Amino acid sequence: ELLPKVTHLSQRVPLLPTWRHFGQLCPLLEELTFVYDQDIALNAAEVLIDVEDPSEEAEMLAERTKHIYRDAARFAAQLHAGGFEGLAQSCPHLQVIRFKMWDNSFGYNSAPAKEHFSISWRRSKNPRRPFLRNSRENNATRTILEERAHAVPQREWTEEELEEGRDVTEEEAMAAAAAAMLQVMRWFDDASLEAELGL
Repeated sequence: ELLPKVTHLSQRVPLLPTWRHFGQLCPLLEELTFVYDQDIALNAAEVLIDVEDPSEEAEMLAERTKHIYRDAARFAAQLHAGGFEGLAQSCPHLQVIRFKMWDNSFGYNSAPAKEHFSISWRRSKNPRRPFLRNSRENNATRTILEERAHAVPQREWTEEELEEGRDVTEEEAMAAAAAAMLQVMRWFDDASLEAELGL
């Protein structure tokens, strides 16, 4: 018991899925937050610069997001494959699991709190599904990111851009970053939503 009095813990991901480690480290743990921070807007801008056909932008961004953030996709799969059950067994006092994400494009840990987006799961009495998605928080986060992803209307490229490459504006990069963050959030939330709906 290295941290016997700690009840709230934040852990950066990805990490090795040694779920029992958390209970051994913090036996009184009540809330666990997985933190994922990346240069999302910068990465999105690089993707947009590579787009040669405006009609392929959304598809290219989605495909590149899968590659750039594959570590998050892998961790999300591991969390749903056995992580919730392992944490429930290891941490008997654990009530909330949260996944929080923000953009470090403008400096490490520079994003204000309002730019930290999160989804969460709360303890249930169902032994087969020990943690259920927090529908209110998760849906609200997804709605905000969806709105930001579509905040910038698609514009016509200039002839110069069609010939020499696109000039990406900050607004376009931020909208693409929101789309990428939404895609990552869905990797964590969709499996819970499907289980909730019995799909």
